[in-house]
Amino acid sequence: NQVHRFFLGMFMCAINPVQIPFWFGWSTVLFTKNILQAKPAQYNMYIIGIGIGTLLGNCVFIFGGKWMVQRIANSQQYLNWVIGGIFTITAIIQLVKMLLHKDGVSKFKEKGV
Repeated sequence: NQVHRFFLGMFMCAINPVQIPFWFGWSTVLFTKNILQAKPAQYNMYIIGIGIGTLLGNCVFIFGGKWMVQRIANSQQYLNWVIGGIFTITAIIQLVKMLLHKDGVSKFKEKGV
């Protein structure tokens, strides 16, 4: 790999498709609640805020992940348990949300799933 890590990371973040529906959703909410108005100054500040927020969020993952890996680098088995635990907790939270959301459950029952 001949590309500097900084530029590679910057490129990978720029082509990340996950952020597009996320920010479309937030933009819709802000327009609906009339918080964001169709003014060039507000658009510019909103875009700058999106950029700074995305940068700071990525920094949390980059440096937090680096710190965590350095802390438990000598214990691969411990790292496996931590990652597995995170996925298990996330799966349980999603399952509870699915079961408590009546519309979602009734739609599954209607389709016979």
